[in-house]
Amino acid sequence: GHAEHPVGVALGDTVRRFRLPQDVFLDLLRGVESDLHGETIETFADLERYCYRVASTVGLLLVRVLEARHPDALEYARQMGIAVQLTNVLRDVGEDAAAGRIYLAREDLARMGVHPASLRDGKMTEEIRLLLALYAERARIRYESAARLLPAEDRNLLRPAEAMGRIYRTLLDELHARGFPCLGPSLRLSKSRRLAIAAGAFLGVRSGAPASARSAIASSPTSSCASNATSSRSARRCSPRCSFCTRRCRNSRGTKSTRRWTCSGAG
Repeated sequence: GHAEHPVGVALGDTVRRFRLPQDVFLDLLRGVESDLHGETIETFADLERYCYRVASTVGLLLVRVLEARHPDALEYARQMGIAVQLTNVLRDVGEDAAAGRIYLAREDLARMGVHPASLRDGKMTEEIRLLLALYAERARIRYESAARLLPAEDRNLLRPAEAMGRIYRTLLDELHARGFPCLGPSLRLSKSRRLAIAAGAFLGVRSGAPASARSAIASSPTSSCASNATSSRSARRCSPRCSFCTRRCRNSRGTKSTRRWTCSGAG
């Protein structure tokens, strides 16, 4: 049939003008449907598919509406959407669990020794912190992948997506700096800070290198996790510490030459 509501009419016109693919809309609806049904997320692959459906699909449509031409623009949108949604999942762990919804994959909870009920208790444990650090690392990897894919010739067109990505990447860094306060009320960046980050993206100001940004945040007085690590004598030695949670990690990998360790399974 034909749409009669003004929103439906406008959407139909947009779909025709920009040749928006129907399958992307259907994937978006499947993501919303899975939320309505409260489907259990068993594996990280399940979560990644969910992130694609509720976030990457919006980016894929936006890329076409903005008429970005480079083939990498679509993969940029896919990776950025997954990164942003993973950040949302990480930020809202406590609030989602209190509402009866756990987005962290059950296989990861089991691997890290975290019982789903403990996410509703609001009490941080070493196991939960390592689990959250794993998800932060997964999000970081996808932000960096998106940054590499952003086509130079389409950069001006994709400023809105880049601004959103920077805001959520900053939120991810802030969660890390504060030791992952994800079991209580969700952390939000102030409006003025979000505007400043977005302005930098639209003005073409290059964001700092991710490693430098993490280093600067880790040394901030607001980072209880980092300050505890640097205040100890052992933190100055090469030891298996997760690069995100700064805690000693049994499942780590790294080299003495780089002294950089990260939780295994982050990819």
